[in-house]
Amino acid sequence: MPLLSRLSRLFQADFHAVLDQLEEPEALLRQSVREMEDALAADERVLKRLGEDRQRAARQHADCLLTLERLELELATCFAEGETELARRLVRRKLEQTKLAASLLRAEDDCRTRAAALAARLEENRARLANLRHKLDVLASQAVADDRTAPRRDAGPDLAVADDEVEAAFLREQAARKPS
Repeated sequence: MPLLSRLSRLFQADFHAVLDQLEEPEALLRQSVREMEDALAADERVLKRLGEDRQRAARQHADCLLTLERLELELATCFAEGETELARRLVRRKLEQTKLAASLLRAEDDCRTRAAALAARLEENRARLANLRHKLDVLASQAVADDRTAPRRDAGPDLAVADDEVEAAFLREQAARKPS
């Protein structure tokens, strides 16, 4: 059994090495950078929407508090005048507004919490993106350096020597070595 598992691991390692050579690391990194940039842009849109939602909830909460103050004044007037039926309806509206204000406050807090978590995740992902870009730059500079040091494939025809050139050079060499 151990022999089979070792052979299996060896085969897997060789197979992965072949795949690694087939894949172009620079292209994979470029694709990863594009995907991460898209994900960051989407997260930034969500973060902006969360901020807008929080501000809307805060405005609505403030409006609810103003309505509650107005209802409080109206209730005081109703009780002063003995209008119990109208006071009951106002109490109902006051309770509804109180529940709405609490709900809006929870929504505002939820948006703030989610935005803070998303902002932290965005910072992590920005750091990862910077790291990927750095790796891509290093890989690209290595490719450029490899291109400079690698023998040029198109240099072959420039190095080819024609028979006439050989003959002319031979005659020059022979003349230079002739005894005078």
